[in-house]
Amino acid sequence: MDTFGQTYFSGTAKSLVDKLKVKDITLADFLRECAYWALKDGFDEIRPLPLPTPPNTQAFNEFEALTPDRQQKVEQKYFYNNPEILKHYQQALFIKHHNRYNLQWLKELRDYIPQDDTPSLAKIEQKILEFKAWLNDNPVIVQKLKETFKAFEPPKVKRGFTTAGDVIAGFYE
Repeated sequence: MDTFGQTYFSGTAKSLVDKLKVKDITLADFLRECAYWALKDGFDEIRPLPLPTPPNTQAFNEFEALTPDRQQKVEQKYFYNNPEILKHYQQALFIKHHNRYNLQWLKELRDYIPQDDTPSLAKIEQKILEFKAWLNDNPVIVQKLKETFKAFEPPKVKRGFTTAGDVIAGFYE
């Protein structure tokens, strides 16, 4: 095992990093090999995560029924007394970012594969289409959330705690 900072390398990673260190391969070759490695190990398991199911509580339904302006004025105490609302938005925010980052990673991965390797490019393109479909299948939800929180300015955070508004507002960025 070899270390780089606090990262331990073994197997394929170690051999690629070693080749790069001694300049047996260029950075472009290294990135191409990493892309092929990503295609080989676990690539088929990458899928967009679905949005969480909204809680079926009266508090959540009441919050969703409020106008966007009124939702922005809800006090923090409401979220404290009804943690399922904040938890739902935290999960949705995580999933949104996870899926967007995976889409971005797939686009980068595609750039490192040679243009003449059509089977590998087709495999990556199929995954890109899956992630784009996820984004396109949820436009109504995303648009509603953007409208709800577009004018929201989170209050100053005290003592290092994030507010419910910070989490909810982050979902719509």
